[in-house]
Amino acid sequence: MLGFTPAWVIAYVKPGQGARVAYNISTIYGQQLNLIDFKIDRYELDGQLTYNWDPVTKTWIPTPPTSTTFDINCHYQLPEPNDSSFVFVGGSGYAVGDQILILGSQLGGVNGSYNPALGQFGNNVTVTVEAVDGSGTITEARATGTAPLFSAGQTYVNIAGTNISGTGVGATWDLEVVPGTQTLFDGGSMQFISPVDVYTGATQVFDRYLVFPYRNIINPETSGPPLAVGWTNSGGNQVVWNNSSGNPVIWLQNP
Repeated sequence: MLGFTPAWVIAYVKPGQGARVAYNISTIYGQQLNLIDFKIDRYELDGQLTYNWDPVTKTWIPTPPTSTTFDINCHYQLPEPNDSSFVFVGGSGYAVGDQILILGSQLGGVNGSYNPALGQFGNNVTVTVEAVDGSGTITEARATGTAPLFSAGQTYVNIAGTNISGTGVGATWDLEVVPGTQTLFDGGSMQFISPVDVYTGATQVFDRYLVFPYRNIINPETSGPPLAVGWTNSGGNQVVWNNSSGNPVIWLQNP
């Protein structure tokens, strides 16, 4: 089962200083990060974070993106008796409660039982007989077993097992792998899509470092070149600034 922890990167600190910063934040603000009075003066737009965005058509690649769900434990499903696309052969001589073992290696997996607590991750299936007719032919059965990851949709036809209990013979099975219950994150509000944006190189094409205030952060508006600023003292005399080389320093002001 995947976990989900709400988190917000608010600072990058020097090695060994993270615990102190985290303590100060938790002491002052607790768990309510929205109480922090942030002040920002710029955006940084990183072109690599939109690698899958087409700026010409203004669409994602591909469009629409593929949705991804987390259904960890796929399992095997027996056909319904009246499903014409999956038909099992009921054999003869079986009784209610008989059990039949189908090895995981017969179903695209590995042999063994599935018990993560004991470190066991096999894909064996146990079929339990739930109803038979007068000849001991199986009419209803139930299968338990965990399929390999990402195997949903796989089908296996005419699979024979070995008796765990009982003396019936001749039963074969058609099995289909179906996904488990979808794992939801943050009440279903968090969605995962593919492709994801990844760092694919050192290019800085389209990167921007934009200082406020601008009306349009993509194409900032300006009204002319920077203006020179003059300085005067309290007596009305012009003040001249010189650098260490004796050259005058000109102060500029953005329009």
